Formats: sequence, C-alpha cells, structure tokens
Amino acid sequence: MHALRQGMQRERVVVRPPDEALQFARKTYRYLRIAIVSMVVALLASVVLQSLDAQSWLGSLSAYYYSPVHAIFIGAMVMIGICLVAIRGTTDPEDIALNIAGSCAPIVAFVPTAFPDEPAHKDLFENNLPIDAMQWNNVLALVAAAGFALVLAFAISSRGKASALQGAFTTSTKVGFGVAVAAIGLLIVVHAVWGAQGTHNVSAALLIVCLWFVATINSVRRRRDASGSRSWGYLLRVGLSGSALVFGITLAAVGLVRLVSGDGWVVLAAGTVVVVGIGLFSRQAAISWFRPPDGERVGLEPWYFAIAVIMVAGGPALGLWPGAFEHRTLWLELAEMIPFGLFWILQTIESWHPSTDDLIAAV
Repeated sequence: MHALRQGMQRERVVVRPPDEALQFARKTYRYLRIAIVSMVVALLASVVLQSLDAQSWLGSLSAYYYSPVHAIFIGAMVMIGICLVAIRGTTDPEDIALNIAGSCAPIVAFVPTAFPDEPAHKDLFENNLPIDAMQWNNVLALVAAAGFALVLAFAISSRGKASALQGAFTTSTKVGFGVAVAAIGLLIVVHAVWGAQGTHNVSAALLIVCLWFVATINSVRRRRDASGSRSWGYLLRVGLSGSALVFGITLAAVGLVRLVSGDGWVVLAAGTVVVVGIGLFSRQAAISWFRPPDGERVGLEPWYFAIAVIMVAGGPALGLWPGAFEHRTLWLELAEMIPFGLFWILQTIESWHPSTDDLIAAV
C-alpha cells in the first residue's frame, strides 16, 4: 500500500495542449450525437426485421418489448436516454427538455406496455414474465444511478473550491432541477393512480413532447424581438404560439372529417377554441413563427420549422383520425420519431464543428 502511494505521488500528470484537448472534446461530442441516430436506426431495423419474419405488425413500438426485439428495444432506449442527458443543449430551455426526455426514455423501456393482443404474431414471449419485479428493480436501479451521478458530479466540481458548488446552482440549473422534480412527482402520482401502464404512457408522452419542444425551440433560436434582443420569453412565446395554432387547426380539421360519422363536434370545438384563443391573445407571436419579421429564415431554421410542424400536427391527426386505424399507436410513434431523427441529423451536421465557446459551455 505504501509503495502504491509512492507510485501515485511520483506519477506525472500529463496536461494536453489546448488544441488537442478541444479536438478530443469535439470527437466525443460528435460520437454522442451519432450514437443517438444509430440507436434509432437499430431499433427501427430490429422492428422491421421481426415484423417481416412474423408477417404481422404489433400495435406499438413498445409492444416489441415482448418479442425478439426485446434486447435492442431496452438497450437503444437506455443509450438514447444517456446520450440525451449527456449532450448539452444549444440553449438552456433545450438542455432542460433534453434532460427530461433522456430521463423518460429508460422508463419507457423499464416499465413496459401491456402484453400485445396479437395472437398471430410469431415469437412473442410468454405472458408470464415477472414484470412487476423487473420494473421495480430496473427503475430503482436507474434512480440510484442518477442520484450517484449527481452527487459525484457536484463533489468533483466543488473539490478544493469553496464557491464552486454554490456557483453551480445557476438559475437554469435551479429551473431544470425543479422541472425534473415535478416530472418525477407526476410519474409517482400517475403510477399510484393508473399503475404501470399509465406510467409507461405518460413517460412516452413526455419523451415525445420534449423532443417536439427541442425541434420547436431550434426553429426560433436565432430570432430577435422588436428591440433587437433575443430573450427566451419572446422566443418561447413565438414557438409555442405557432405550434398551438398548428395543433388547433389540425384538431379542427380532424373534427370536420369526423363529423361525417357524427362524433366530431367535441374535437372540432376543441380545435376552434385553441385557434380563437391564439388569435385573441398571441396572434402576432404565432404569425411571427410562420412569417419571420425579416422575411427569411437563417441556416437550417426552415427545416427545423417544417419538422416541428409535422411533429405537432402528427399527434392529433393520427391519434384522432376517424375509423378503425390498424396499428394507430405504432404509426403515431413513427410520425414523431422519424422527423426528430431527421432533426437530430441536421443539427449534428450544423454543429459538426462546434466552436471553443460551445465546447466550454457544454462542460
């Protein structure tokens, strides 16, 4: 033991040149971003291969938990979750949304949906898995890992620096921590009231909403208000107002289609209320999302805008479309996942050569 301590004392600390260190940081950043897209592709490929082999499709992506896709489904969701948390968003709101999405992704995998009612699908696992024991074990292990990571990060950052820990609690950190606690509290309440199925559904919904939010905030992140400033209050109002208008118009359109069968009045009324509300209280902000004041969008913003529109319209369009819609949930999930995958690829291309300031901010 004494020899080990002497060896550690004699060991020289190698300090890499700044340029080399930044190159390592860029490489790690790129690999994290590519890993998310790769895992989405792996999951979709596994689902397609299994469905072609079984000659039938299951009702949702989550239902493939009970098929040979099992290992890929869990592994992909956990890795995607870790990468989403690890990557620093380009803005504080985006970073908070990525952290929430990353926290929900493993829960979607660890708390599975109900056993699929698809007797024709081959190779499904037996419906006697110890689901309750598995989900409690996995979720508690996830909570333990998250708690350990937080304590370790703060302990290392504050080592030898009296003010470092206090400085770590910035406004965005406090807001993000508060939102995370609220999300955990919501999931606890949902589990107590609706059980595992409700927890799975709410986690999946939170994951999709956060991914949509990330695409939306990127569609306006370079905007400036009338005074020339770039306040987050203004940007959020523009993105959320425009998205709400699209959501309301889609609801109203689906309601009109459903009127043919006589059950679309509620959907039509809900969509109309949303559209009228945006028109009365946030019309200028919503218009600005569709038509920027400067008359043009910068960089990849047109793509981010189109992706956000598809994601916000896809939910009510596919979820409420009338008639018997086979595998409705599956197509709804794909309508959200595929556009976000495209968004992530585009953002990865955009940020392939991050600046020194971006890398420092990501630490």
